[in-house]
Parts: sequence; C-alpha cells; structure tokens
Amino acid sequence: MKGPPHPKGRIPETHRDLLRQRLERHVEQHWSRDCGGILVRFRGPYAHVDALPAERDEPEGLEGDEPGELEPTPLQLCRLGYLGSKDRWAFAFYKCSDESYEPSILPSGQFSGEPGRHSTAPRLSISPEDSDALVCLGAPGVSP
Repeated sequence: MKGPPHPKGRIPETHRDLLRQRLERHVEQHWSRDCGGILVRFRGPYAHVDALPAERDEPEGLEGDEPGELEPTPLQLCRLGYLGSKDRWAFAFYKCSDESYEPSILPSGQFSGEPGRHSTAPRLSISPEDSDALVCLGAPGVSP
C-alpha cells in the first residue's frame, strides 16, 4: 500500500471558505446533538479542525463563577492536508496520547478523500461522558 500523500502549497482563500462551509454543513446535518460547532484554523497546507462541545447544563457548585462565564474547551479532532484540489484532502486524526497527528486510512482504503462525504470520510463521535474521548467509526453505515 502506498503511504499518505504529502500536502503542499498554501490553501487558496476560496478553498478555505468552501472547506469551512462544507464542514459546518456536515456538523449541522449529522452532529448537531453532540457538537456545538467547529473551529477551523489554517496554517500552510493544513486545516486544523477542532470541535466545540454541545451546550450542556452549567455545572453547579463552582464558587465565584457566574453562570455563563465558563468558556467551552475545543477538542482537537483532525488535520486536513491540502492536496491541490478543493475535493481532495489528506486526513490525519489528533492523538491525545502523544499530542500528534496520525495519518488515517479512510473507509475507501485511501489516505485522501473529500471531507464530509459519508462514502469516504471517517465519522467521529465525541463521548459526552469523556470530552477527551475521540472515537473513529470508520465503517460506512455505522451510526454515531
């Protein structure tokens, strides 16, 4: 099997906007119950994707904190590598164990694909019991 492709070049603004819109639409359609939104940061040939937790009840018993003062902590999910096309990106998931990104093989058997497509993109589930848990449910048809 050939290894993961190497991202190259700066991501054009039009591709950045399209990617952000595609990911936001995917979250709204499939993850709105478990995910409060996403943050997409761009650096060189990479788009770093973080998830915000869904709105939960405010924790009780925190002295000195007013309701609404606690900011949600983003959960690092993945890094998408630009491969020269708005529809082809390399996927790498963030590993909390060593704070690095691991290239991912998609359900299609490829290292690259189109973000937000069920037939090619891995699916993610953020466990509400453990916000650090990130489970990749790679098989098509597996529900979150």
